[in-house]
Amino acid sequence: MPVATTARTTRRAQVVTCHQLMKTEDPAVLDAWFECRRDLIAFHVDPVTASAEVARRIASGPAR
Repeated sequence: MPVATTARTTRRAQVVTCHQLMKTEDPAVLDAWFECRRDLIAFHVDPVTASAEVARRIASGPAR
């Protein structure tokens, strides 16, 4: 069964905003995780690119 792991969680003192970094090989796992919690919280998802991938893209020059 695919899983999602929590890599890091940060919260502001007022607990208004919580940032959670999640990692999974199967994005559908995160969709299911969000769906189970939509009644409690609103989610905003930003994809993250690994530093090594960003470095590779920079080294290869501008996209054409």
